[in-house]
Amino acid sequence: MAANTFILFQVSKEKGAFIAKIASRDFVSLNHIEKTEDGAFRMVNFHDLASESLLPAGTASKDYVRGVLHIGGWWLEPAANNSTKMTLIAEADLKGSVPKMVISVGNKE
Repeated sequence: MAANTFILFQVSKEKGAFIAKIASRDFVSLNHIEKTEDGAFRMVNFHDLASESLLPAGTASKDYVRGVLHIGGWWLEPAANNSTKMTLIAEADLKGSVPKMVISVGNKE
């Protein structure tokens, strides 16, 4: 595996209640992070089936729905006044059932 590259296993808790309940999800992604000459950090992550085979035994669980992160990333750039500008991109398939009401809220700006 290349330098600054790693596999991430991430689990989210169950959220909501009644008709707006979303089951716990887990995601496996291959990640690469780098620091640029201007001090910015970029991390790109995506789902990679080969990465799943490298996880420790017992990681997969029927308690979670395995989502797929098609592509995602963070870009952290130095900004004025000792602050940081953060840009996030993500395209994921949560799999399983997600209430339409929750999707509507999530798609608003």
